[in-house]
Amino acid sequence: VITAGEPLSEEPDRNLQSASKFSQAIRCLRGFPSIWCRSGDFDIHREVICCPNGVVSFSEDGEPMLGKHDPAKRLIRRAAVPYVPDAVSELWIETILPIFGDDQEAIDAVQLLCGYLALGLTTERSFFVAYGEGANGKSTFFETILYVLGSYGLKPLAKAIVDGPEDPKEALAELQ
Repeated sequence: VITAGEPLSEEPDRNLQSASKFSQAIRCLRGFPSIWCRSGDFDIHREVICCPNGVVSFSEDGEPMLGKHDPAKRLIRRAAVPYVPDAVSELWIETILPIFGDDQEAIDAVQLLCGYLALGLTTERSFFVAYGEGANGKSTFFETILYVLGSYGLKPLAKAIVDGPEDPKEALAELQ
């Protein structure tokens, strides 16, 4: 088995053999449409979240539903935690209440924001900024959300949004 990231051998002949085997494997796989695909064929189902224990989709009224993994959907991103309906984390509640000053309306709005983040939705065309003095929980909150999102989460690079001498195109491309 040859992987694309395999380091080159010190022996030039082995490198040619590896490249030849890789090319042969690619040519062979092109004959099997069910196997052959392009990178753009993966994670195109933006309305679902793949979790370790299944795939979460949402009903028309927004209720989450857990279904089975389906290889045909070609989901390669995955949340880091399983979906557990009606789960409650006392630690999480104890953490977010002081961050949001016990304001349930703010907590509900941020929960909705987290749903937008998880699904990668841009329908609201909004830009969110976490503002506040230091040591009030912003980093704890966002690091936790980033962890839960698993490979769905991306940490934005400051150079993508801050005006400066660097060209933000590369950082913006990483966020795609």
